[in-house]
Amino acid sequence: LPAIILSGIILADIRWIGFAVLLWVSYLMLVALSRKSMQLHNTPDQDKKIRINSTLRYIFSPILISIGFTAPFLFHFFEYVRLSTRSNLTSTDNLIFSLPPIKILGLVFPPFGDYFEWIVYAGIIVFIMASFSWVIKKRSALVNYWTVIFFVSLLFAMGSYLPSASWWASLPGLNLLRVPSRILFINGMALICLASASLEVLILGVENLHVKRAKLMMAAYLFFLTGIFLGSVWITHQVVKNLLWSLIVGGIGIIIIGRLIRGNRRSLWLALLFGLSMIDLMGVDLSLFSPRNSQEVFSDGKNVAEYLAQDKDLFRVYSPSYSLPQQVAVVNHIEIADGVDPLQLASYVDFMQKASGVKIDGYSVTLPPFSTGNPALDNRTARPDPALLGWLNVKYVIADFDIIENGLEYIERFGQTRIYLNQHWLPRAWLQPVDAPVGENITSIENISWSPNRIDISFSPGYDVQRLVLSEISFPGWQVLVDGNERQIEAVQGLLRSVVIQPGEQHVVFVFRPMSLIIGSVVWLITIILLAGFLFYVGNRPKFSRGK
Repeated sequence: LPAIILSGIILADIRWIGFAVLLWVSYLMLVALSRKSMQLHNTPDQDKKIRINSTLRYIFSPILISIGFTAPFLFHFFEYVRLSTRSNLTSTDNLIFSLPPIKILGLVFPPFGDYFEWIVYAGIIVFIMASFSWVIKKRSALVNYWTVIFFVSLLFAMGSYLPSASWWASLPGLNLLRVPSRILFINGMALICLASASLEVLILGVENLHVKRAKLMMAAYLFFLTGIFLGSVWITHQVVKNLLWSLIVGGIGIIIIGRLIRGNRRSLWLALLFGLSMIDLMGVDLSLFSPRNSQEVFSDGKNVAEYLAQDKDLFRVYSPSYSLPQQVAVVNHIEIADGVDPLQLASYVDFMQKASGVKIDGYSVTLPPFSTGNPALDNRTARPDPALLGWLNVKYVIADFDIIENGLEYIERFGQTRIYLNQHWLPRAWLQPVDAPVGENITSIENISWSPNRIDISFSPGYDVQRLVLSEISFPGWQVLVDGNERQIEAVQGLLRSVVIQPGEQHVVFVFRPMSLIIGSVVWLITIILLAGFLFYVGNRPKFSRGK
């Protein structure tokens, strides 16, 4: 089961696998060190060496099995990451959006409409219940474990605000992770587990609870919430919504918890506590949503997209100001050379730095990057290179500012968005003399067929040796067949795919068959066979009674 869960995490969002593995390893270490709370080994005469070997087996077996289950994805993914800008992340890039220490107050006061990466609020009821776990008389090792996880994850989320943050953010494995505050998911998990431990005590009886300490803690919470709220009103002369929310929800929650401690009608008070917690979380969650209908979402750049869609040529569009949002381009079947993507090929980024004229310093999820986060203005001084953009099949350049550059012809305007025709535009595929510079003396190819992992190109046979250039990024795994015979793909300028065409040849097929995917599939198949054999062996081995 742990292997299946780890595999699901890898396939759902691989960014979580590091945190998940650390939780798994630390939990099993707790099991190994605390045999009283978790009876993993039930023979009292086992020596230390056997316990260590058993723990290591429990740690690494699920990890290795999950790697085998997800090998087709992992092998190909890491091949891509190696060639992407992700491998060039600096410690500054890794520590972006670290949790400001002041945001820790969000554990108690709901962050209405706050930035989603900095949400630490698991609910005022959950936080109060979690703190009750620290006044349990006989705390289990699990309570101590989740307490440590809570504080460690909170510290990790602060990232750049901690000493030596740049050092640990550059460690192998951690250097592929961005945004330390994303560990707050585990922080919330720790709070829920601690709250569950307290709830268990309240349900089964308060004999294992320091009642006086619990009542003092409830009084302290009421005093704190009331004091903060009244103080804010006195200072600001207005009601702060999130402080009032915590006072009301927290106050009612404390009253209900007090009734639970007394032990009367527990089912009723538990239901009320659960309902209050749901109201709390739903109210906060709703403040983080900004509903927009489909017409509003697709309205940005709609006129530009409809104008460009009238052109039936196969082309791409580039915008230094993100004037054509990706979702609008997709709906109108327009291909773009810019956009938002956290995993960008380094070769393409290097080329686009020259083609766009936008300087690229460090990692960015957008291409081109926006230095201040204002697409409408940030790149207005950049000077794009029409010829290099033409290599990428860019026929139109659109921007929210004027572009004065030879080779770009102003043709239309919608609101603040200008449309320029690239006079150096090249087709998606073309033939040219083998030794000619890129894009000179070309013969356009129109007969191109696209399907998943396959591109078919047909053209009239020539009488001279030609180079076929396809305006697509060269990447490991692409193979080319010319009239059924495999040839070597050559990268033009280290970027575009090309192949030499001999006289009389007229059909070229590019197919995507990455070796990393094939090897990963073989590893997956071996894992399935070995696991099935092991389960068959375990299910059919002779059963022995104890002592024989």
